[in-house]
Amino acid sequence: MGHKSANSSLVKFTYLARTIELKTAIVEKTIELRKRYKIKLPDAIKASTPLVENLILLSRNEKDFTGIPELKFKNPYKIILDYASLLPLIIFSCNPMDSR
Repeated sequence: MGHKSANSSLVKFTYLARTIELKTAIVEKTIELRKRYKIKLPDAIKASTPLVENLILLSRNEKDFTGIPELKFKNPYKIILDYASLLPLIIFSCNPMDSR
């Protein structure tokens, strides 16, 4: 399923990830976000966790999270695309043959 290098990267990423318990501060922030922004419970939990833990939410689901201005949010697919667009420049500028 998928490209080998992408699957390998995903496996490496999951080993680096950590589990965050649903503690009281996250529950309270979840309730606050649901009341303020009228969002679904799963989205409120996903948004409140990085807010409480001072993290950046990585999600492809921009529609449900861009309306929460205090949330630091990145779409990982756009980050990868942005990096990929710079790759030819990086390769070109690091080419040892250019220094001759």
